Amino acid sequence: MRSFGLTGQEWHAFVHGFFDVVPPWRSRVDIDAAIYTCIEGEEHYYQAGRGLGFVALICLICLAAAGVMYLSSALG
Repeated sequence: MRSFGLTGQEWHAFVHGFFDVVPPWRSRVDIDAAIYTCIEGEEHYYQAGRGLGFVALICLICLAAAGVMYLSSALG
């Protein structure tokens, strides 16, 4: 019986997916082949990490924009 929660390999795949999206710039190193061999069999966790990473990136952009708008109205 499997415990509730993710295994080490599943977390590894999820974190790779999350941080593959959150930094908006492209990686200077082509790590696609290395990542896919590391997460083989756990691609769905990688995709979930990418999806959540994209949502986190959008939230960070919205928070930054709201902060700038708040500061400009408070100072202006």
